[in-house]
Amino acid sequence: MPTSCSHYFKETIRGAQRAGVDTDLLLGNVGLTREQVFDPQWRGDVELLARLVQLLWYALDDEFMGFIGRRAKPGTFAMMTHCIIHSESLEKALRKGILFYDLFTSELVMGMDRQGDSLRFTVRFARPELDPTHYFLEFWLTIWYRLAGWLGGALPPLHKVTFAYPRPVERIEEFKHMFRCPYEFDAEETALYFDADFLSGPLVRDPRELKQFLSVAPLGSMMIP
Repeated sequence: MPTSCSHYFKETIRGAQRAGVDTDLLLGNVGLTREQVFDPQWRGDVELLARLVQLLWYALDDEFMGFIGRRAKPGTFAMMTHCIIHSESLEKALRKGILFYDLFTSELVMGMDRQGDSLRFTVRFARPELDPTHYFLEFWLTIWYRLAGWLGGALPPLHKVTFAYPRPVERIEEFKHMFRCPYEFDAEETALYFDADFLSGPLVRDPRELKQFLSVAPLGSMMIP
């Protein structure tokens, strides 16, 4: 089972702490302790992290886990995937997903445009102060990267990933597992640069497979293929 550094466990509960939720109880429900997740040297299974995220969704009634400013009730992401599963191509699927969230909230700003042989998928939060360590931004990018991979049957080639914040030295090694490509920091925008040819391909999944994918969410979007 892949593992994740303690940073992502610790930051997962930040929104819950802000909301006054008993985070010790949440951690205990997945077999974790505060001593573990606040130990910079500790690592935990990605499956435990996925279970913790799922608990937060329901404890806060919010798939954004308190990091956006507006709640997304559990089931929002699933509804989006049902809207895009019949798309003619991966690019059209992602564009529909972007439109879905654009209609849903102005607190989360996503876009896609062509940059040479890349399709640039951008993400920006209207209230970045709610996500001071960029935890949820990185989580959100990973979810969409892995979703595109699941829909297309293979992890999409990325030309690069850019981040509009400084290089996080203390967890930089994690990025080579999250994004298998060059990455740049202190950029103008946070973006995934997908290979345009790959995204022109068809979806290889169907609604029956989607039901199974969603039944273990968000684990399927966090595992390394």
